[in-house]
Amino acid sequence: MLCAQQHRTETHPEENLDTVLDRRWFSAPQWRDFRHVQRLSAAGLVDLVASRSYVIAMAKPERGQLLARVRKVAEAATRGGMVDLPYLAMTLRTERLDAR
Repeated sequence: MLCAQQHRTETHPEENLDTVLDRRWFSAPQWRDFRHVQRLSAAGLVDLVASRSYVIAMAKPERGQLLARVRKVAEAATRGGMVDLPYLAMTLRTERLDAR
């Protein structure tokens, strides 16, 4: 089950974009964050970790050890049920200004 929910729309005061965003050329940034949750079983969580490129690139013995540890944690976290895996997608929008 996948649930999508808009989280907030605001300027992120903790972000200092002045070092990378030249205000002579671009409008003030507009941020929009979206949160969603993916419900996973223990097996689904192990499959998710196993699908990551850095896990795929591991040596087979090392990957097996990692996935065994993930399986143990996942089974404890789900207790035979499901676990919610939260995500946050942060988006930034700005417009290019006419040359001044």
